[in-house]
Amino acid sequence: MKNKLFLCLLAIPLLTGCSSAEERRNAALGMFKDVGETASGTVNTVQDQVNSVIDLGKSVKEGVTDMVEDAQKRINQVQSGVDLLMQGKELIESGVQGDEQK
Repeated sequence: MKNKLFLCLLAIPLLTGCSSAEERRNAALGMFKDVGETASGTVNTVQDQVNSVIDLGKSVKEGVTDMVEDAQKRINQVQSGVDLLMQGKELIESGVQGDEQK
């Protein structure tokens, strides 16, 4: 009886120790899996942020390009208006000079 009790008392810590080792192994594997997922998630998050910044830069560039093109069109329109005014002034001056010569 004493041998059986001794054997049971010896077996319980051994069985618990084996179970604990397996649990520790599973916990370690889970930790490495979590670290891998966290690192992957971090990389994906950073990549998404970089892509967002790149997209924002493209949008800003397109907006600036549109503004420059619009400004160029307006400058050309103003220049055309100035040219027409100068032609009109020359016509008026030539007409006034023609009236004075008569």
